[in-house]
Amino acid sequence: MEDQPAGGQGAGGNSTAPDGGDQAPAGLTLRYDPHGPNRDCGDFATQAGAQAFFEAAGGPARDPHRLDHDHDGVACESLP
Repeated sequence: MEDQPAGGQGAGGNSTAPDGGDQAPAGLTLRYDPHGPNRDCGDFATQAGAQAFFEAAGGPARDPHRLDHDHDGVACESLP
């Protein structure tokens, strides 16, 4: 599973939240809607992809998907 699918668009063709309020950090395209169904570290191929999703979902202030288990602002630290 890749974090940045070909074509530059995330699942469903959106690179931002449905309301357009959240941009992917550092120009990354999000594979998943950060306000959609729950995601966990197993959904991401890389830490960078998980981090972009985490930040778009409100991290580190909010972590609705619980991707930052030790609350240090870094999501899915075990991923490559």
